[in-house]
Order: sequence, then structure tokens, then C-alpha cells
Amino acid sequence: MSEGETYLFVFNTKDSNVLSNVSNGNTNVTFNVNWPSYLPTKYNKFKCSVSFKSEMKTVTTLDANTLAFPASSVGSINFNCGSTNIYQNNNLSSNIAMVYPVVNYYSSGTISGVVCNYSQSFYRCDIGDNPTFFLKYPTNNVVTIKLLTLSGSSMSFMMGWCMFLSMTGIIEENE
Repeated sequence: MSEGETYLFVFNTKDSNVLSNVSNGNTNVTFNVNWPSYLPTKYNKFKCSVSFKSEMKTVTTLDANTLAFPASSVGSINFNCGSTNIYQNNNLSSNIAMVYPVVNYYSSGTISGVVCNYSQSFYRCDIGDNPTFFLKYPTNNVVTIKLLTLSGSSMSFMMGWCMFLSMTGIIEENE
């Protein structure tokens, strides 16, 4: 098995290819992707990796323990493009990556004589943070991406996010 060309797909919640954004804070978004316009059919399978970053969320609160995204709120990216099979370590899965919160800024101060706490956080994962996975040639142009907690429920509200999907064609030796 050897590798062919690499293709990069950008999924952005503020882009024009968003078909529907279920009103739960950008955690269940459907995109339209015309795969045959970008991916040659000479590949049956792709080696994939993901990077992700959400917009910054700011919280001002009286509670010193409240962060915009607490460190314990690690989540997963669930990727569904129809009947396509996704494999990680020979296991069928639709959870393609883990995302983690990054506290960008935290301070405590006084507003009108009241002590307030201020934090800014965002979610991210970089290409090397998750194992690569294999995706068979997509058969459906409708792609749904869900951001889930580790228990499987929707993650908390996000203003917007961008996910980069790198797909490298796999050349099967028997082809």
C-alpha cells in the first residue's frame, strides 16, 4: 500500500456550503460536499487526519471556578458522510478526533466594586493530536459533523468553528 496525492477539505460553520445548522450552537452541522469534483475516483480509500479550532468564547462571572470551556470538557468530532466506512485501528467508527479546551486568558478584577472573573477559551486539535484514520471513498455529498461530549451528548454552545480534513489517496498494491 502506497500513498498518492493529498487533498484538503475545509468545513467552516460560517461558509456557504452549510446546508443546515441545527439550532444547538454549531454542534450539529450539515454540509454539502461534491466529492467527485475534488477527489479522483482512482482511489477507493484515503488516509485522513483532522485539525480543528473553534472561535473564542468569553465568560464574565462572579464564580472564580467558572471558565468559558472547563478543562474537563474534552469532546469528540463525529463525522458522517452516508454509508462510507471510517476505520481507526481496524475498528469501524464515526468519531474521528478528540478536541480539547484551551484557556487563552483568565483574570480576576473589579467591575463597579464587584469582584468578577473573566476567561476566554476555545476548542482545538492539531493534526498530530489524534491517530490517522481511513475513509472509503465518500458515497454521499451530505456530511454531518457533530461535536459530542465523551458521554455522547452535544457539546456546549460554540460561536463557530473550522475543521480541516486532510485526505491522502491510498494506492492498493493489487491495483
